[in-house]
Amino acid sequence: TDHAVIASGYLPRPELIDPNTALPADVYSVTRGVNNTGTIVGNAGVPGTSPNVQLAVVWDFDGKNYQLEVLSSLGGDDSCSAVNNLGEMVGWSNGKAVYWDPVLHQVHDLNTPNTANQGWSLIYADDINDAGQIVGTGTLNGQYRGFLLDTDGQIHAVPLIGTAIDNAAYKIDEFGRVIGWASDGPGLDSMQAYSWDGPGTTSTVLPSVTDSSSLASGMSEQNQIVGRSYIPGGTASDTVTTLWDIDASGQITATDLNTVVDSKWTLLSGTDCNNAGWILVDGKRSYRGGFRWNALLLIPRQ
Repeated sequence: TDHAVIASGYLPRPELIDPNTALPADVYSVTRGVNNTGTIVGNAGVPGTSPNVQLAVVWDFDGKNYQLEVLSSLGGDDSCSAVNNLGEMVGWSNGKAVYWDPVLHQVHDLNTPNTANQGWSLIYADDINDAGQIVGTGTLNGQYRGFLLDTDGQIHAVPLIGTAIDNAAYKIDEFGRVIGWASDGPGLDSMQAYSWDGPGTTSTVLPSVTDSSSLASGMSEQNQIVGRSYIPGGTASDTVTTLWDIDASGQITATDLNTVVDSKWTLLSGTDCNNAGWILVDGKRSYRGGFRWNALLLIPRQ
């Protein structure tokens, strides 16, 4: 599919923070997720402080303006990773996976006696779907593993692929499909993107377009997954944006989007995509003897 490239702007940094949050106006902010009603979540911090202060935040849209709210905390650094269409939010606080309810925005530790009795320590909650299923990463008997926390409180370990010894879960869609990465050792060359359809199924490898390692980070409900493939022998930033299409038979086609998008930008990594085929991308281009990095939006041409 042919795509047009749009260089996006940045969410405006609020000029004034509510003094009750104890944050000065001079903060930085990072967005992590958005739902269909326009609610945006992420984190904000105070530059130059030691240690750096990082707080989970939500921008609520009232139809005209965004209002910034600092979310409640377990103490320590926080980040809000995702918000579903019901306003439920997940992330991490003080080294623990957490949930914020949609009404009072109170923080809740996802670690319970049930998860502990099964050998789990839940560290990051990265996504939540409208059914309330949560995915993230923690340790299972000391091993780094992705998890699916179901609405009945049952927790499931994401199955390992091939010779992998650990994995992480990043996203879950409304059908319960989970994506992330698995690794069979240290270093970037050991990472492999996967897709998992939930309990009772095995994880499926998402092939790299560079004959190296890969990572999946976003997906739509139209059987499209986006992420990045690593360039062999390169650094963590030496990547190409990768789109995986899954057909009705389960056949997977991997595409380097740099080969199908006519642009001055080098597309490094896909971060998310929606059901209309829009793809969020990180990219770079030559600028004044160096490079300029931007968040980009790919929109299919009609």
